[in-house]
Amino acid sequence: MQVAEEKIKNFLSKVKVNSTLPDTRYLEVKAFFAKYVSDARMINLMKKKKISSPMPEDSDIVILAKALNFQELWFVTTDGHFKELTNEIEKEFVIELVTDDNVYRKTDQLKKLFNWGVGLTL
Repeated sequence: MQVAEEKIKNFLSKVKVNSTLPDTRYLEVKAFFAKYVSDARMINLMKKKKISSPMPEDSDIVILAKALNFQELWFVTTDGHFKELTNEIEKEFVIELVTDDNVYRKTDQLKKLFNWGVGLTL
């Protein structure tokens, strides 16, 4: 699992985000996470990360809000808030969320989606 996480981090370090993308869905994303402030997963994450709020940082909310401008989105993240609510985020925003917890399953989905043959490995 650590190898996959390192490869994701390496990939993300090379990605440039166009900061001119609108964040018109910011309030929608913030409201989504606000629904889960009392969720045990968010409380546990808050304690584990030793942070003062179960909400993601504002910058994380902005990143997701901007990313939602894309029609088909495979959002790669190692953020704990996103990882804990992967299923809920995918359902709410109709995106594919790729985390270090599901990268192998998602890779299989990509192989099928794009009809990739053998040889795609992480």
